[in-house]
Amino acid sequence: MSTRKTKTTTVTTNTNRNRNNNRTGRKKRQKNVKPSGSTTSAVKMAHCTRLYAKALTNPFAVQGLPCIPDNIVIPSYKFMTKARGVFSTGTNGYGFCCIDPFQMAANDGSFDGSAPLPVMGGAIYYTEKTYTGTTVDFTTGGAGAWSLQTGVRAANSNSLYSINDWMSLIGQPGERQFRLVGCGLRVKYIGSNLYNAGRLIIFRNQGGSTLDVTTLIPSESFLQDNYTSITPVTRSDRYVHYVPDDPNQIAYNDGYSYFPNTFGGKTHLSMGIIVDGGAVSPNQQSWEFEAVAFFEAIGRGFTLSKSEGDPVGHDIIMSSLPNTAPVTSPTSVENSVISNFIRGFSETTREVAYNVGRSALGYAVNTAMNYSAQPTRLLLT
Repeated sequence: MSTRKTKTTTVTTNTNRNRNNNRTGRKKRQKNVKPSGSTTSAVKMAHCTRLYAKALTNPFAVQGLPCIPDNIVIPSYKFMTKARGVFSTGTNGYGFCCIDPFQMAANDGSFDGSAPLPVMGGAIYYTEKTYTGTTVDFTTGGAGAWSLQTGVRAANSNSLYSINDWMSLIGQPGERQFRLVGCGLRVKYIGSNLYNAGRLIIFRNQGGSTLDVTTLIPSESFLQDNYTSITPVTRSDRYVHYVPDDPNQIAYNDGYSYFPNTFGGKTHLSMGIIVDGGAVSPNQQSWEFEAVAFFEAIGRGFTLSKSEGDPVGHDIIMSSLPNTAPVTSPTSVENSVISNFIRGFSETTREVAYNVGRSALGYAVNTAMNYSAQPTRLLLT
């Protein structure tokens, strides 16, 4: 008889474990996914309105081609243009970068000094290290013999269209017209931290009125405008954005209204950023600049796409825009405008609901009174 011990193996099943897993417990609450384009559970902006708000306040982050969501909902051709470069302060620590937002629609604007007044055909005018001024000074000379100041340069956008593309059909069937949807100009200091001295003066002339390019414009004149903001020189981006505060800027316009590169044209060199009190020669400061603009156009030769309208949303966006030049990031300004939109929309709908309710109540009361005033009839069957 063998005395070897028998080894016993115990097999444990997962029956109990599986039974526990199959038990039905309390389900986890699922988070509501916020739909695209919505702001809160109560307020949802129309897509066109949301995109328009971004084009005005944060044009550098727009994905898509916005339109103006007003009552003019005819199909239009929508396009975007950009311009980039570097500007510097001059020998006295002073410099500027100014833009004509409407001129961003063309790619070949140029300066012309042969007219009685200088024609500022470029989209952007900026200073280089050779600039010697201590004020904003674009030109020198006189009637018929104007020239740009030493150290002042011009830049154009990367638009697909030239001045002639816009001007050639004026007064003819199929005349090309356009309107500016949004535009922004931002700058960023790229020099040494050792020389990041001075202040930035951020300005925009209301109504798109142009700077006087024939005279010296001291910094103090910009500070007298309540819209102008001042901020120290830092590594952060600083920018200024276009605001359509003239009714003519919402409507479609022909070239003569907004293109300066023809005799009798108009200049709208209306917003920009000035560097004042920076490091002097030989340590002039360098800055990157970037401009973005969005347009709608109609007329012969364009591939049109549908436009959308939201007059109520458009009006609330306009009333939500800040009344001073921004000193924070574009995203921060955009979020502030959206918050103001929500508040304004809520107040508007509340007032409308109140008026509708009051009208409905008045109608019900009048109906009841008229009914009670009628003689009572006894019907016999």
